[in-house]
Amino acid sequence: MSDTKKTKQQLIQELLACRQQLDKSQTQEDRHKKTRKALCESEQRYRHLVENSLGLICIHDLQGILLTVNPAAALALGYQPGEGVGCSLKEFLSPSVQPFFATYLGRICRNQTDSGTMRVVTKTGQERLWMYRNVRCEEKGRPAYVVGHAIDITEWEQAKDALQRARDVLEQQVQERTAALSMANTTLRAEIAERKQIESALRASEAALQTSRHELQILAGKLIFAQEEEQRRLARELHDDVAQRLAACVIDLTLLERLPNPSQQKKQTALRTIRDQVACLAQDIQHLSHQLHPAILQDLGLVDAIQSECTAFSRREGIPATFTAQDIPENIAKEAALSLYRITQESLRNVAKHAQATAAHLTLNSNTTNIILSIQDTGVGFDPTQYTGDRGLGLTSMAERVRFLQGQLSIDSQPDRGTCVTATIPLIGDLHETPPTPPRRRS
Repeated sequence: MSDTKKTKQQLIQELLACRQQLDKSQTQEDRHKKTRKALCESEQRYRHLVENSLGLICIHDLQGILLTVNPAAALALGYQPGEGVGCSLKEFLSPSVQPFFATYLGRICRNQTDSGTMRVVTKTGQERLWMYRNVRCEEKGRPAYVVGHAIDITEWEQAKDALQRARDVLEQQVQERTAALSMANTTLRAEIAERKQIESALRASEAALQTSRHELQILAGKLIFAQEEEQRRLARELHDDVAQRLAACVIDLTLLERLPNPSQQKKQTALRTIRDQVACLAQDIQHLSHQLHPAILQDLGLVDAIQSECTAFSRREGIPATFTAQDIPENIAKEAALSLYRITQESLRNVAKHAQATAAHLTLNSNTTNIILSIQDTGVGFDPTQYTGDRGLGLTSMAERVRFLQGQLSIDSQPDRGTCVTATIPLIGDLHETPPTPPRRRS
């Protein structure tokens, strides 16, 4: 009886244990249902998210077979939603990148993620550039798979390329503009420098012109004074010398006339004396006329006139003056010949008056464009740089004569080394005349 009771008691306990176990199993079942329901809802939300996402999403296995392609990705490739599932992802890649597909699969199998760019081909054959990021997923009870997400960056890359090209064009234009501005700046600087040089030259010319005007005023005054002095000298020469000597001749003739019965010998002696006086007077008058205007230039020409002047200078001053001439054209203009002759006279006067020279040498030669006269002495010389005061009338007149003929006058001198005056006169233009008539020889 007690064993039967114990068995019932045990049965009750076992029933209670079974009941508890059943309740526990029911609770776990409810939890599983809730979990499955939540998972189902999560999958629906995920599917809804994937199918309605604007991103390009696909799922493929580790061999590259597409398991899922969302509508956005299908439409981007020109296919209908769901079209392409079961195909290899390689079929949608550009032929240029298909050889690297196996490398991609190996990389995604080794690593959890992979990202980069890939070129795909649409259904119409157009190539597009996608930027992707793929993730390998693993779940219990099912094979591993890869979830890929991509965005189409074709237009962005095209815009980037266009922007780069525009930037390159702009850079080229900037460089060209910079080079043009640099060249313009260089040209402008050159023009400014040239203008400054012109302005400097103009100021120098104005200063030289002002100096020339001042010198001309001084020269004009000196010329007027010299003309007055020359007139007074001529008046004195005529009055004190010529007139007195003519008066003496008149007196001698009067005395000869008043002699009572003069002998023939006495007459001849008196007449010879008067004749010699008249001849000397004629010679002096001729020399005076020669000073006023050198007729010897017209009669004998420039070379013979200078030679005659050198001979007369040597005889008068006792200073040997030699002269050489070479290649002198016959058709020298009258103005040039007269100026060279006057420069010769003035230079020889300076040699006699200032140089204290023992000899002088003159040369006259020419080239195709100029005739050159040089007067060299062996005198005491001077320092031209220290000769800054008012120049004498002689040097000034020589310089003005040469300047009038568009030539150049140079004075080279050093103390105790003599002086060389060089006059260079052009033989072109109005200064080169037609050949004159043959010169007249004086009897």
